[in-house]
Amino acid sequence: MGKVIAVLKVFPESTNIDMDALLEQIKEKISGDADIRDARTEDIAFGLKVLRIALVVPEVEGVVESIEEKVRTIKGVSEVEVEGMTRL
Repeated sequence: MGKVIAVLKVFPESTNIDMDALLEQIKEKISGDADIRDARTEDIAFGLKVLRIALVVPEVEGVVESIEEKVRTIKGVSEVEVEGMTRL
């Protein structure tokens, strides 16, 4: 079975969200489903930040969508967007 790198953009509900704590919650929620290769906080505009997370996941249909749904259930997450995917 192959591996895929998926890049997620996670938007917080407000500018008051602690992005480091949010990342820790995401790590707990998706442990076992994906390995986080890279994670960084990026400024968007007017104090709004986004988490950009690169995940290594097995090349199985529906796994990225499943992870996306898990991340959406975390308190403080407004939106999750799959920015891109590529095979390893």
